[in-house]
Amino acid sequence: TEKGMLLLTMAPHRIEIIKEAKQEIQQMFADFELFLSGYQQYLQLGIKPDKNSGNLQKNLIEAELIENKYKQIKTIINNNLANILQQFIYLDNQTIEKNNFNNLLKNSRNIIIDTQKLNIAKNINQLQSIHDYIFFIHKKFINYLPEIIINSGMGVTVTCAKINYILFIDTAEQEEIAKLCTKALRTLTHYIRGAQTIIMENAILVTIALGHHSCTIEMLDAAEAGKERTLRINLSDDFKNDIHNFQGKLKRFWFLVMSLNNINFANNAANMMISLNEVTGIITIEVAHIKTKKEMLDKFLQLIKVLKAISNLDIALSTTVLNLEHSKWDFSILKQKLCNPNSVENQQDFNILSLILGSKISKKGRFYDIYNAKNTYFFKQGNKLLNQAKQDIIENNIEIILDDIELKDKEQLSYLLLINRIQPIINFAKNKYHNWFTNKNNVLKMIDYNEFLISYIDPKFYNDEEVLL
Repeated sequence: TEKGMLLLTMAPHRIEIIKEAKQEIQQMFADFELFLSGYQQYLQLGIKPDKNSGNLQKNLIEAELIENKYKQIKTIINNNLANILQQFIYLDNQTIEKNNFNNLLKNSRNIIIDTQKLNIAKNINQLQSIHDYIFFIHKKFINYLPEIIINSGMGVTVTCAKINYILFIDTAEQEEIAKLCTKALRTLTHYIRGAQTIIMENAILVTIALGHHSCTIEMLDAAEAGKERTLRINLSDDFKNDIHNFQGKLKRFWFLVMSLNNINFANNAANMMISLNEVTGIITIEVAHIKTKKEMLDKFLQLIKVLKAISNLDIALSTTVLNLEHSKWDFSILKQKLCNPNSVENQQDFNILSLILGSKISKKGRFYDIYNAKNTYFFKQGNKLLNQAKQDIIENNIEIILDDIELKDKEQLSYLLLINRIQPIINFAKNKYHNWFTNKNNVLKMIDYNEFLISYIDPKFYNDEEVLL
């Protein structure tokens, strides 16, 4: 940033700082070159004369093109580094003029773009940064693992009900784990495009294609940094191309965390660690220091139930308002809410969502598995609203729900249900809170929360451009 560069130019040891930064970037180059070399050796493991290795051969040729492109970007970064260092040496003990300062700023920003910017490249022509190269090759590692394992003779593969199993060591324990994974993943048959389960001696990796998003589940007997037995899920979603369900996708990430928290997912382990990458659209949830392998597999079964519950839920959540203060979500709001799943606001929002889902969905199956007694109660109350038409019964039921959900204002709860288009509430609200539909300021506020409510407003606004637009 401009402010950061200004502070750097005034730092007494600025040249030393630049040299340290240069060393870090050179180390990044060395690490990436090892990574790329490892990828090329990895591909060669699966290239055998007596096997169908066409895809791997193509990727090995592509890896050489990646190496050439990388050399070009490395030269550009080194040139920018040299320019910065040269200008700082030249300007030492001198006043920095505006043109020189702008050049420093430009060189620094170019380095940041060339090393860190992530574009989610789909082919090598779209690779623009070192971060792009790492992300692109990492996906290739995963995609070609089955082919490499088969061709190299390192393991066996079995396909069953859309699920591809790769077993490195064919033991009785691995067969039991494969059966358990099959039983769990079969419950997702209607929601998944495919799944791959890699079972090794000390690790299990499950990759699932869930509609338009995907997830990987890692179960590690000895995770990095002394975390010991660890279960980790990475769930990705397409926030850039599916803008219509953007709100729902954010809320689905939140619903995933709240559901896991609700079923004590981190029980007998370290606290649930949550990280969110806005650029890649990936949420990572990790539970470390799990005591036994059985407990880790039990958590895997719990996780599959939650994944089943959140499948396609982004569509329903796109127009769902849980909190009047946060009617429109963005990544900053999501990050804020993920900081403390046990906060009073989060718990209240989760109860309200249980009520709303019950008011819209009569089938309870996939939600009851992840609800505690309190959430089940709110879901049932929602079902009652769904099946009731008499205004007096609805009003009495709202009174009961109000006491349980701990919302102080009865009108606020009615309003939340109204803007979520809970059908029985609409007639109730039109009779009870007539001014919501007839007062222009109230109408503008109401349709700002949910534009679909425009069909219920007073006919006198049908030609009002401010309301309609």
